[in-house]
Amino acid sequence: MGALSEALSQVGLTLRARSRGARREAADAVVRSPAGDECAVLVKQLSLANVDALQRLLLGTSPSGDAVEPVLVVVADRIPQPSRAWLGEHGVSWLDLRGHLRLVAQGFFIDADVTRQRERPARSSALAGRVGLEVATSLLTEPGIPPGVRAIASRLDRSASTVSEVLKVLREQELLDRYGLTRPADLFWEVAAIWNPEVADLTGVPDPDDRAVSQALGLERVQVEGARGWALTDTLAAMSYGAPAGARTDHPPDFYVPDAATLRRAVQLLGAARTTSSRVATVRVAPVPMVCEQRVDPLMLAAGKGGWPLAHPLVVALDLARDPGRGREILDAWTPPKPWKRVW
Repeated sequence: MGALSEALSQVGLTLRARSRGARREAADAVVRSPAGDECAVLVKQLSLANVDALQRLLLGTSPSGDAVEPVLVVVADRIPQPSRAWLGEHGVSWLDLRGHLRLVAQGFFIDADVTRQRERPARSSALAGRVGLEVATSLLTEPGIPPGVRAIASRLDRSASTVSEVLKVLREQELLDRYGLTRPADLFWEVAAIWNPEVADLTGVPDPDDRAVSQALGLERVQVEGARGWALTDTLAAMSYGAPAGARTDHPPDFYVPDAATLRRAVQLLGAARTTSSRVATVRVAPVPMVCEQRVDPLMLAAGKGGWPLAHPLVVALDLARDPGRGREILDAWTPPKPWKRVW
């Protein structure tokens, strides 16, 4: 919050941090004017605040339960003009670290240029931050494709400068050259080491034929290709791809959902399992958007029998890699069918 505090001080306001307390989305701090007016703020930080990232951010931000809700303030390295307009339409305040602050709340209206904040330090780890993970998973899905900065930035809807930083570090680590990944397995295991999605165990499996539940959980029947939605992963998905992952017929399915808000709704509607052994299904929040955006129709497979859309084989492999015993044994013996590549 140091950047926001600095910007507020330039327009005569002060920022005082406060304890969040028990609630996850309680205010981070309080803004105070010289006249004594105050407003609580909830601060969210991004690198590039594009509209898609902002929509995900807003979906994942729950009401605090306070009598007066805190003002959401987005602090980002870059907030393009379309994003600024979107933030205004949704009543969200913001600080663009390139030099502009907008704070709209009861008793406050600030829309002013401020001093540009200092540049971010050079990236030391390719996988630091969400963008690093997105770039790494994107490269692993196409390990033999020459890594074009603009093509990757466009596909991920991320800043070309940030993508370029990630690729630069990968080159310095000799994991990447002009032709693609040089040691995809090394990058895979680096990603696997930090692949730790939020998980919830359920007492029920969603029924796509239940219209009310389907609408609430985003399970409407649409074509899989190009559509964002739930994706089957882990053991059952691996079996669909031909991996030697034997499981009982009642093995609990594991799903990825697009965001934390969907996970919470799934828990509310389907029930939370008290223990792992009593679970009937699990849901996981996708660590990167591609998990729920690049799903595979099981009918595409040689022995396709329909059913739930599948997570990309890379994602399934990353989930298996989290199990140092049986999961890694499966990976050792599994090569996904064409057109997918083995990168572990």
